[in-house]
Amino acid sequence: MQWADSLLVMEKHHRNYSRIHFPDIYKTKKIVCLYIEDDYDYMQPELILTLKEKVEDVYKRGLM
Repeated sequence: MQWADSLLVMEKHHRNYSRIHFPDIYKTKKIVCLYIEDDYDYMQPELILTLKEKVEDVYKRGLM
C-alpha cells in the first residue's frame, strides 16, 4: 500500500481496518469505498459488472 497513490476498497470495514492497522497510510492516502458487499462468487459476472460501474462512477465524480 505504500506505493499506491490511492486505494479502492470494497466494503466500509476494509476502510476501517486500514485506519486501525495502517494509520500512517490512512492519513496520507485517498481511500474510496465502493460499498460492494461480499455476496458474490469469484469472478461472478454480476460482480464484474458492479465493479466496472462503481469504478467508472468514482472516476466520473473525480474521487480518484
